[in-house]
Amino acid sequence: MIAVLKGPVVGGGLEFATAPTFGSLSGTAFFALPDGARGLFVGGGASVRVYRVVGVQR
Repeated sequence: MIAVLKGPVVGGGLEFATAPTFGSLSGTAFFALPDGARGLFVGGGASVRVYRVVGVQR
């Protein structure tokens, strides 16, 4: 699967963005996962896949 990301990639959009094998980003793409900060359960596997995409240090 291939993803092309442009603009805000937030919440459920970030969860979908972590699933593809290959991703391409535009200069306007930014990422956020506000669910946990609001006390909501992070669904869709983002809590497991995000660190693989951005790295453990972040």
